[in-house]
Amino acid sequence: MNEVVVIIRSQDRTSAGFNSAERGARKFSTSAGNSLKKFAEQAKFAALAAGAVLLKLGKDAITNASNAEQSIGASEAVFGKYSDKVIAKSKEAAKGVGLSANSYRELANQAGALFKNQGVAADQLGTKTDKLIKLGADLSAQFGGSTKDAVEALGGAFKGEFDPLEKYGISLKACPDLVLL
Repeated sequence: MNEVVVIIRSQDRTSAGFNSAERGARKFSTSAGNSLKKFAEQAKFAALAAGAVLLKLGKDAITNASNAEQSIGASEAVFGKYSDKVIAKSKEAAKGVGLSANSYRELANQAGALFKNQGVAADQLGTKTDKLIKLGADLSAQFGGSTKDAVEALGGAFKGEFDPLEKYGISLKACPDLVLL
């Protein structure tokens, strides 16, 4: 244990002078000890908070990596041999439509599956999907909201759900052969 040695000297060489100096030294020692205790508690709290932040960052990194892996796998399943083009587009999505690569792939996978179920040819899936996402980005930029919400509203139109489009100034009632793209 480290020890601090305090030498007490008093101008007043009487017993009262030394007692006064000793009281002052004890008061200083108690005050310094309390300050060190408070500092140690604050340092402990700061270390715990930093540890929690690092733990969350690590957990988020693992979750994001897992989500990215999942979306790439889904792109390969939906777009088949054309998935490389969709994955390449996703890497440019931050500049083009303001989406992370993973967010772009997740939207593309939903839209691509929808188009695929509507009978769109495999070689056209990527192009039509990209156009739909760009249209959603334009609508969200003009009318507010997220690109994801706009793309989902556009995708809903293919399933006969037209009400979500009204938010973007589009009013449709029924359209059996909807061709947006």
